[in-house]
Amino acid sequence: MIILKCILLIIVIPIALGLFAIRFKKEKNNPFLAFVIGYIIQFASFELIYVPMYFAKMSFQVVLYTWSTVILILSMTSLIINRKTFQKIIKQTIEIIKNAPKMLTIIFCLFLLLQIAVPVLYRQRIDPDDAFYLATINTTIETNSLFQYNAYDGSQYAEKPLRYSLSGLQIYFATLSQILNIHPAILIHTIWPSLIIPLEFMIYGLIAKRLFNNNKEKTMYFLIFLSMIYMFGAFSVYTNFSFFAYRSWQGKALIGNFVLPMIWLCYFYCTEDNQWGDWLVLFCSMITACFVTEIGVFLAPFALGILAILDAIQNKKIKNLFKFGSCCLPQLIIGILYLIGV
Repeated sequence: MIILKCILLIIVIPIALGLFAIRFKKEKNNPFLAFVIGYIIQFASFELIYVPMYFAKMSFQVVLYTWSTVILILSMTSLIINRKTFQKIIKQTIEIIKNAPKMLTIIFCLFLLLQIAVPVLYRQRIDPDDAFYLATINTTIETNSLFQYNAYDGSQYAEKPLRYSLSGLQIYFATLSQILNIHPAILIHTIWPSLIIPLEFMIYGLIAKRLFNNNKEKTMYFLIFLSMIYMFGAFSVYTNFSFFAYRSWQGKALIGNFVLPMIWLCYFYCTEDNQWGDWLVLFCSMITACFVTEIGVFLAPFALGILAILDAIQNKKIKNLFKFGSCCLPQLIIGILYLIGV
């Protein structure tokens, strides 16, 4: 039963959600793009549901059942509407496997498996931050509340801990733990790295595909080279590579290795394809930046702002600046909430 839940929640539902956004794109049959966008929609929808309920002082169970119901309805609706596209995606996946450079793909897959196996099986890092993050997940489940109790000592918060509570990542992990019936420690230290590491490489692969004009060999060389950098870059616990492998469940790891590359990928789609679905995915990616960590409130708009200015200079499309600016609305709202300390 747990395996079936994992397949549905980790594979089927994200792809179904992703089909909503890529239905009208040129790459509407790309399984990797659907998978990545599906998770962006999943994260963004959780943040949109969680934050209002947090301020309304609702229970964790309300968030759990509300989000689960919304995701289930959206997924079933998408599967019904896009049932033909879903079949094409399966065929496209088979074609991608057949047409991929065999030796390069095998080398990359071996590197990928090694990067998953090391943190999961060999060198699980019990990070000091787990004293708060993992304890927060357990406190949420045991008390059926949303950041009402201090995870360090169990005392009730006198004021809202807005530094942590406006990012829904830990509550999301608590939700997954309850749905899958898996202990939070096992979820974030074993299952999550096995999911998020391939997901991040999918984003890197999609970026490489744009950079190298769909050249499959160059894309695979790029991924192999990137894998080698990540494998030999964890020479300190503070490097981006160390966060990628050994602290993948933390928001500061996700913002650097998942969200910011996703924003860069969305930038390519928005400036080159310029379809409404591309801007919607970018908007959801900015919400996801707020979802993973409070750092995303200022870091994501800063990164997007640089890309927007470069686009305005290179392509001389000033109107895109307003579109990029509107995608930063989630950061503006969350930033105001931080400042006023409601």
